[in-house]
Amino acid sequence: MSSHQEILQAALFARKAGLSLQVEGQPGIGKTAIGIELAQHWKIPYVIVGMAQTDSIEMQGALVVTECNGVRIADFLPMAKWVDATHQAFVIILDEYGQAPIALQNAASDLLLNKRVGSTSLHPDTFVIATSNRQSDRAGTTRRPSQIINRSLVMELSTSSQDWLEWYLSTTPHPLVVGFLNFRQDLLSTFDPKQSDKPYASPRSWVMWSELLRSGLPKALWLACASGLIGEAPALEFLAFSRLTDECQDPILLLKDPSAYKEPSDIGTLNATAMAIANAVKPEWVENFFELANDKFPAEISAVMVKVAASRDNSLTRGKGWSRWAATTGK
Repeated sequence: MSSHQEILQAALFARKAGLSLQVEGQPGIGKTAIGIELAQHWKIPYVIVGMAQTDSIEMQGALVVTECNGVRIADFLPMAKWVDATHQAFVIILDEYGQAPIALQNAASDLLLNKRVGSTSLHPDTFVIATSNRQSDRAGTTRRPSQIINRSLVMELSTSSQDWLEWYLSTTPHPLVVGFLNFRQDLLSTFDPKQSDKPYASPRSWVMWSELLRSGLPKALWLACASGLIGEAPALEFLAFSRLTDECQDPILLLKDPSAYKEPSDIGTLNATAMAIANAVKPEWVENFFELANDKFPAEISAVMVKVAASRDNSLTRGKGWSRWAATTGK
């Protein structure tokens, strides 16, 4: 199994070598996002082909009859998206490849090996990435023919809490979600193939839960909605963690006077306090913030705390406090 970063790095060299990539792994762990991230890195457009919702005409084109030297011939007229990809490099994401019928997987196999759809050859710098769940996940995946597996680089994406948190902190993270998953990394993914008909926690569902929290969802609905996105057990744990923030010292008071800080007696409250401070900091309190981050919190919590604060306001990463923190804890 490979980490998110390992697959990204491998993809960079695969493109140079003219190879395509197949990424497999359990549902909701960010397989499709890898293709989008690569397109953004290369600054080229991407197209997502939902293989489970695609038919052979969309893949090979429509059959038309033309006349050549008085002889009527039949040929496939390519779909517009493939014509566009002949003129410039694209990232083609064949999403849910394993859920497509075998006939459609075979129709797309030439795309994986030769960047060709029917009689249409795509731009030579186009990169093709196919994503698929595993058969063991019981996610509607069919067996992939052996010749398709042998047509590209195949890698299995692992679920890594640290990798995911690193990525999530580069977006617009919700401090409660960051604090909770830094505290309970084992709940990033609770997928169980034997109970796949019930909501479960995954990197994807945690992002959806974050967005629902950002929408201003009333606390009275948190349990019901979280249970429907990340599963009942993680939802109960998350609500218990969120209540810790109510028991924390006032973050504004601490930012005004770091000497008032009293170390919590348990790790959950420590995480909750760090995230509350990171979410409350303003530029006028930046030196006090870094005093707290440097002197009051363990390095692994301090690092997440600073990343959350910086994601809200990057101007905080300037000044003496930042320099001192970077020299001691930044690595």
